[in-house]
Amino acid sequence: MKKLILLCGKRASGKSLFKEVATTHSLPFFEMSDVVFNMMREQSIPINSESTAQFAKSLRKKEGEAAVAKHLLPLLEETNASFIIVSGLRSVEELNLFKSEYNAILVEVRAKDELRFRRSLDRARPSDPKTLDEFLAREKAEAALGVEELIKMADIIIENNDMKEDFYKKIEDFFAFLEI
Repeated sequence: MKKLILLCGKRASGKSLFKEVATTHSLPFFEMSDVVFNMMREQSIPINSESTAQFAKSLRKKEGEAAVAKHLLPLLEETNASFIIVSGLRSVEELNLFKSEYNAILVEVRAKDELRFRRSLDRARPSDPKTLDEFLAREKAEAALGVEELIKMADIIIENNDMKEDFYKKIEDFFAFLEI
């Protein structure tokens, strides 16, 4: 049976760095936001912070709080691997859907707020906030989606407040624990 490693964490906490380590183990990695971005591209909707938040909110209103997860399930089914990583969960409903379909473990990637904002600016993704006010507004919007409740349910917490190499070591230790 496939096992899911479900990553949650606030914006710019280090979920993408987790992906870097996962790829060295040839683990398939799915990003929930990519599902949203692909749907937006299919509908020719420009991708920016505001439009992405609005699209995701509308999708969840129309299809339920686990809508993004539902759209990801077919891709997971097509994946032939023992362990699959899914990053960017935002709600308890998404977690419950994944756990109803797979053996899954929820991992929170945690970092201090000021570090996360600096990292957000450094990575410069199109959907990332450009100002501290925008960053804090997005935090509030994500909290409204249920990310705070989701984080409280994490099975494992991996801190990312130090050097990148230290974080990589923590992820490697986690993979060793899972015998990956």
